[in-house]
This record gives sequence, C-alpha cells and structure tokens, in this order.
Amino acid sequence: MRTTALLAGAIAASLAASAHAQNAPDRNAQSQGAPPAATGRTEESARITGTAGERAEVLKAPEFARLAATGGMFEIQSGRLALDRTQRQELRDFARQMVNDHTRSLDQLRGMMQRDAALHGVQMPQDLDPQRQRWMTQLHAASGKDFDDPYIQSQREALLIEVDMFRNYAEAGDNAQLKQWAGRMLPVLRQQLEKIQSIRPT
Repeated sequence: MRTTALLAGAIAASLAASAHAQNAPDRNAQSQGAPPAATGRTEESARITGTAGERAEVLKAPEFARLAATGGMFEIQSGRLALDRTQRQELRDFARQMVNDHTRSLDQLRGMMQRDAALHGVQMPQDLDPQRQRWMTQLHAASGKDFDDPYIQSQREALLIEVDMFRNYAEAGDNAQLKQWAGRMLPVLRQQLEKIQSIRPT
C-alpha cells in the first residue's frame, strides 16, 4: 500500500491541522493532555478523510467493504489485546464494547457480501493494512501502564478515519445495502469516538 509524504514544515502542518479542524465537525477537540495524533498516515486514509481544502473521495462499494472489514478487524484485535493488558476499568469497558460492536458489524457485512450479487467477488481481507498493522505492532510491544496511551491514541486516529469514511459512504455511496448499513453504523462509530476522546491518557 502506498504511503503519503509527511507534511513539510511546522507551519504547513499547523495550517493544515487548523483548516481540517474547522471543516470536520466529527473531529472533536481531544481532552487536555491527549497524545498527539499519529503521523505517517497512508495515502488510503488521506483519500478517505480528505485534506484541508479538499473533499474526501467517496469509495466504490468493493473498496469500502474491504476497508470497513479491515477497520473492524483492527478494533476486534486491539480490543482483545486491551482486555488482556490494561488495568484501567474505563479502557476495559471501552475495549469490551469495541469487540462486541465490531464483531456484530463484521457479521452484518459478511451477510451483505454473500447476499448482494454486486459484492460476490469481493474478498474479505485476511490481514490488516500497513497502518493498522503498525498500531498492532506497537500495542503488542507495550504492557502495563505503557500500553494505555498507545491504545488510546490508535483508537482515536482509527475512529476518526472510520467516522469520515462511513459518513462519506452513507451520503454518496454507490451500493444501496452498504449505504444503509454505513448510515446505521455511523452513530455507533461517533459514540465510540466520543467515548475514547473523553478518556484521558496517563
């Protein structure tokens, strides 16, 4: 998967972040003391969320289904790891809810892919994309209190991407079933994002 170049210079980065915050109401301000956003975002995530002054690309049904599945897989895998490693009850509750919500959503997605002839050729991904795999590698390397902040940070970034992607597809997607499903999932994802943004890092 191709990766984008990092934004050049602190001034350009600051301007882009400011413009993006003004144009994306779902990207709520993170609580005081929050870790900085992850860098090195992929070209794929840039297309999904857009950049300052540009409209995000609306994905075609096969790619949306694949990326939605990858996002769900990451939430389940990272949630299970969090249940094993974090001692913070609020993070354990969040992780358990993520595993439950995304297991259910993946089952729904698989069902649609089996029923909809337009999606029959789409293969469910077996592996995570490079960005989410980097997050999982980082999480596997952490334990105890050192686990909590990387988990919070990766969840915030992943859910920002997912909220943008699902909102865009719910508004202008090219497959009726997937479009309806994206619309049903969007409030769930927004609630998850709001919750993880309310949890303070250590």
